[in-house]
Amino acid sequence: PANIDSEPLEDALKELLDWRKAEAGDLFKVFKKEKGYFPNDEAADFLERNGGRLGPANPTSVPYYLLIVGSPEQIPFEFQYGLDVDYATGRIAFSSLNEYASYARSVVTAEKGEVKLARQATIFAPQNEGDRATMLSRSDLIDPVLDYLKKERTQDKIGGWTVDSYLDAKATRSQLEQLLGGDQTPAMLFTATHGMEWPLGDPRQERHQGALLTADWPGPRNHRGEIPERMFMAGDHISS
Repeated sequence: PANIDSEPLEDALKELLDWRKAEAGDLFKVFKKEKGYFPNDEAADFLERNGGRLGPANPTSVPYYLLIVGSPEQIPFEFQYGLDVDYATGRIAFSSLNEYASYARSVVTAEKGEVKLARQATIFAPQNEGDRATMLSRSDLIDPVLDYLKKERTQDKIGGWTVDSYLDAKATRSQLEQLLGGDQTPAMLFTATHGMEWPLGDPRQERHQGALLTADWPGPRNHRGEIPERMFMAGDHISS
């Protein structure tokens, strides 16, 4: 936002900003102060203020790839979605400068190829009993993806990657823990599950909203009431 001191954030993200500048050269830009977001701005206001416009991007004015840094309270989702019509727009919003710095470091490390993981892709998809959504996900998403990858691998079109899967009853929380930082962590993890949801104001919303519901949940026919934490996995369950 234009009305904040962005220097601490820029310092925290310096590693990533320097990396992007090295990639993009003169096309790299940081929009802050009078060039940043103002309260009640719409996408068109921001773009016009910076020499851009709605429609195909002109990267000499406003780059096609944009990263919003700030919470929805600071920069509303409506503004982001307005930009996203024509620009590839993402967002990061953390609660501390250390988290921003950690994010920057992780992105640069990965993009420089310094993360040494085998070319392993893993698909994780529970099918909870009596649950139509996960049944359709399995038949209309997971099975076609697996068939496609098997065909591509047979024809040697995926560059030495191997693919494995944990489906149905095998897609448990304990298995997911091994895939997210454990000794079975793949280079790419594809998940298809329900996401947990809590109402506005619930103290669990910030920590667990969108957590992955695993095969430990026996499905709507066999379970009533609140879903216990042991049946899903959220970000704060992952070892740092």
